[in-house]
Amino acid sequence: GGMAIAAGERHSMLLKQDGSVWVTGKNKYGQLGDGSTDLKRSFVQVICRGATAIAAGDDHSMVLKQDGSVWVTGRNDFGQLGASKMPSSVIFVCVIPSGVEHRSASARTSPGLWWCVDGTQSGKPISRMASAERSMAS
Repeated sequence: GGMAIAAGERHSMLLKQDGSVWVTGKNKYGQLGDGSTDLKRSFVQVICRGATAIAAGDDHSMVLKQDGSVWVTGRNDFGQLGASKMPSSVIFVCVIPSGVEHRSASARTSPGLWWCVDGTQSGKPISRMASAERSMAS
């Protein structure tokens, strides 16, 4: 059975109880994280185990793993993957390694859609959105 679902603009994610992540839909920017930009009309597995939470933006996806690491894929032209100097990616890449203390921040990208990104890494903001969210909370 499913444990959580997330929907982007034209893609969907499913987190199963075994910690695996399954995706389907539009993949123009690699937001499915399967190593391609091919459209998927049925769910395909992209992470075998260890996921505890998922989030989907318009053209990107994020996974939080049991060890606290954060993995992202898809479009990054506005830094939405949480790493401003990283290009868009067609595979899940780790932007927050395990063991790094961080606070999460969320940003509303459109009505009903929220995405989460780490607020700090080594004391420095790693995205303008996370910085703005932290400032608004102060």
